[in-house]
Amino acid sequence: MKSLIVSSFFSVLMLFANSALAHDEGATPSGHLKFAKGKLHAHLYWESGPNDGKPSVLRVEFKDGLNHQPQPIESKLSVKPWMPDMGHGSAQTTVAPVTDDKKSSPPGVYRVSNIVFVMPGTWELQFTLTEPNGKKETEKWSVEVKPDAGQSNVSTDHTGDEH
Repeated sequence: MKSLIVSSFFSVLMLFANSALAHDEGATPSGHLKFAKGKLHAHLYWESGPNDGKPSVLRVEFKDGLNHQPQPIESKLSVKPWMPDMGHGSAQTTVAPVTDDKKSSPPGVYRVSNIVFVMPGTWELQFTLTEPNGKKETEKWSVEVKPDAGQSNVSTDHTGDEH
C-alpha cells in the first residue's frame, strides 16, 4: 500500500512538472501576449534591447494556447512602436521569419528588427495579426525604456490576459 501511495504521489508530481515545462520551455520570455481568445500565445524575447536611440531586436514565438507547442500562423504579423504619452511612433519595423543556417524556418518564430525607441519613456509595441481575409487583431505590450540601455526595464503590461 505504501509503495502505491508513493508511486501515485510521484505520478502526480511528474504530471505537474510536465505541465509546467510545456508552458516554459527554455528561457523565460520577456513578455507574453494572447490572441484569438487565448487559443494563440506569443512569447516575446529580446535579442537586443530595449535600447534608447538605437535599433532593438525582438524574437516572437507563437505557441498553441493549450499545450504551448510551436504554432505556425497564417496571419501576417506587424509590430508598431508607439509612445502614448507623446502621441508619436518611430521608424517602421521589419518582421521576418527566423531561419537557421540551412535556411529553414521553425514554425511560428519571427524576428522583429529595426525597433527604434527614439527617446526614453513608456512605449507600446502594438502587435497586429492580419488574417488572409483582412480581419485584424492587435495586442499591446508596454516597454519602459531608460536613458541608459543597460538600465532598461521591460514591463509585461498588455491588453491581453496574463498567464
